Parts: sequence; structure tokens; C-alpha cells
Amino acid sequence: MLPINQGNPIKKRMDYSYLISEQEIVYSTLKNMIQKRHVPHAFIFYGDKSTSKKEMATLFIKMIYSDFLGLEIDSTPVFKRIDDDSSTNIFWIKKDKKSSISIDSVKDYIKETASSSLEEGPRFFIFEDGDSLNTSSSNAILKFVEEPVDDIYIIFLVENLSSLLDTIISRCVLLKFKPLDKDHVKNKLLEEGFEEEVLDVVLEYTQKEDKVREIMKDDDYMRLYSLSKDMFIEKFERTGSIVLYINDNYGLIVKDTEKTDFFLSLVLIYLMDVFNMMVSKSYEPIYKEETDRIKRIAVLYKKDEFSEFLRELLNIKSNVNSGKAINLHLHLDNLFLKMELAARK
Repeated sequence: MLPINQGNPIKKRMDYSYLISEQEIVYSTLKNMIQKRHVPHAFIFYGDKSTSKKEMATLFIKMIYSDFLGLEIDSTPVFKRIDDDSSTNIFWIKKDKKSSISIDSVKDYIKETASSSLEEGPRFFIFEDGDSLNTSSSNAILKFVEEPVDDIYIIFLVENLSSLLDTIISRCVLLKFKPLDKDHVKNKLLEEGFEEEVLDVVLEYTQKEDKVREIMKDDDYMRLYSLSKDMFIEKFERTGSIVLYINDNYGLIVKDTEKTDFFLSLVLIYLMDVFNMMVSKSYEPIYKEETDRIKRIAVLYKKDEFSEFLRELLNIKSNVNSGKAINLHLHLDNLFLKMELAARK
């Protein structure tokens, strides 16, 4: 087994050195399992949203193949197919349009385990949106986990360990991912010329370098960033309405599930800035350029009533992320109408 480290010929387009240094415990655990020829069949990679769990899963797959085939990790076809998601032995299982992993999808993948592989090597089933498993699909997966098959590995990627059934958790090796170093990512992106004020907010949403870069180069994401603060300008600096402003931009907010989550997360960050300013006047907001406005908004509310607004927004965000069928438009209108009325008292 070739140890994976900065001196090895890791494929240039996928530099794992930073990932290895940031998730050293996880990486060392996986490497030791492979070297000792004792690799369990099921894993749960859990931790915050931006801790590169998918990248570590990809590296782990390459390490297994490096050992299995006696090859170095490089740009040979087998590793190229892993990078390109074109390997017929690797299945990335994601949530569907209903924001959950359906039982039908799970059954289809389980059937794959009984069929012959089209290429040499072990097979991997990675539940990329493990938090989105519903009860029926979780129960279907349980049998899959309970009855291991040779050369088949299962990996669940989750933010919240509690989103999985206890019976699944008890049959998997748990590997916790620590938060990435936000300052390291920030300094690197500042050197690339990204605007610091926007970068601070986006880094609060995700510390994943590639995702931050993607967001800050995408016009729709940047419009949502602007919307997350301009909606408060409209109400508290002009004579407009948050509700009307959201209604005018609702199509962008619900353009896709990732953008919806991004917008709700940024609004939550902004409102948390307001609440923290209520608690401490020396607080430095994440939205630094909004500091004066946040101070003015903070004095318009009582802490208890503002806490209720935060709880309601968290509940809305949780329901959306779990795939529950809610009228998002109506819920946002109700929340911000209450905020507007409370500010007029």
C-alpha cells in the first residue's frame, strides 16, 4: 500500500494535501485500516456542512483501489474515472426532486449488489445526502448494512448523526470531521481578489474553498447575497416592505434547492447579527458593512420577540431542508410581516 502524502504522485487536478492536514485523524484512521487489511464495510462520515466529507470519501476510494490494484494514485484511467464520476463501481446516491432519498432509489441500488460488476475492483455506495433519508428508505438500507457483501463498501455522509436510524449507526464505523480552518480559506481567496465583506458572509455559510469560489463567481448567488441585506434596507432605510421585496424576487429564491438554502442561511446570519447586537453593543457583525444599520434595527425589538422570529426562521429552514411540503412563500410572508408590524410599535 502506497502511503498517501504530499510527496506522492497524487493527481494534480485533485490536491489532497490540505484535506489531509485538516482532517488528519480521519485520514490516518482510514489509512491504518487499509494497511492492516481490516476495512469495515460501512462508515458514517459526519460533521458540519463544509468539512469536505465527499472529498475524503473520494480519497478513501482511491486508497482502496491503490491497495487493491497495487497502483500509485495518479492519472491512470481507473483513478481518472473516480475523479470524473464515471466508474461503474462507484454509486453516488443523492436526494431527488422531493429533497429526500426515496425507497425506490435505495432498492435499485441494492439490486446492483447482486449483479456482476462491469469492471475490476470493489464497489462503493455513498449516500451523499444521508441527512435526507426518510424512514422507509432508511429501513430498506438497514438490511443492506446488516448483511455485508464482500468488496462492497457503504458510506453515509451526514451533517447530523441523529438524522440516521440508531440501528444503522450501531452497525457503522463513525468518523467525525472537524470544521475546516476558515482563516486559511479566507486568506487564500483574498489573494485571488475576492471582496472581503462578501467573503466573510459566504464563509459563514460554507468553509469549503471550491464552493465559496463557485458561489462568489455565480451571479444568482451574488444577487441572493445582495437580497439578504437589501430587503432590510428597503424596510428600515426607505419606505418599502420586506414582504413586497421578497415577493418581487421570489423566483430567484426558489430557483433551486441549493439557492433556497443559501438565501435562508444568509437571512439567518443577518438576523443573528441583529440579535447579537442586542446582547452586546460591542459585537462585530458578520455583515460588517451593515454594522450601522444592524445597530439601528437592534433597538427596534425586544429580545424575546426577536428570539421568536429566529426560531420561526430556523423552523422554516429545517422543514425546507428535510423535504417537508410547506408553502415557503406563505411562511416567509408571515414571518416578515410580523417583523414589520413589531418594528412599528
